Amino acid sequence: MPKLQTDKPDIPPALWALLDGRLWHATGPDELRGILSDGRIRVLGHRYLNSLSKSLGAVSLFDFGPTATKVSSQCQNWAGWLGHQQKARVAVWLEIDRAAVAEQLNDAAATLQIWKSQLSKQLIPGVEACYPGDLDVGHVVSVLLIDRHDPNRFWRPEWTLGEIGEEIARFEQSLPPPENYLARATRLAARRTTHPLE
Repeated sequence: MPKLQTDKPDIPPALWALLDGRLWHATGPDELRGILSDGRIRVLGHRYLNSLSKSLGAVSLFDFGPTATKVSSQCQNWAGWLGHQQKARVAVWLEIDRAAVAEQLNDAAATLQIWKSQLSKQLIPGVEACYPGDLDVGHVVSVLLIDRHDPNRFWRPEWTLGEIGEEIARFEQSLPPPENYLARATRLAARRTTHPLE
């Protein structure tokens, strides 16, 4: 399967190696509890009311597979789902079994074509896919947990429905307190001044 040469600044290569080529639903711990309770990923919530996915009654997915295409600056639109779009410390990415949903899935290319006729709707072109209707949790094959403050810290625990909440809590407890990024930037700038060749 060809790998997407996407616009992906500041995403650690080890993390991108797990994301690339796969189909994902990005969410957070609170939303995951609802998904597990319902047994389905549903088209719910009050966010992104103008999104193409919502207008189609579809679950929004990130498709980094063979039909994904590079669109300039697209990463600015989707990298926030590595953490900044979440209200929790840990971003939760659910890998979807592409083969199991293939018949209903509008992959990245098909979704892009639909969007071209509805440009007033929001889309992350080139990497967003739509799955019409609810998506059964049985199609989730793995989970990826990402520290919203540092994408170098991520973990791919075993996907076990009954224990995933405990795994998220364990991962979150293992994380250091979030660093004050302004202080860090100041410290790095000072180092560059005193050690310009580093």
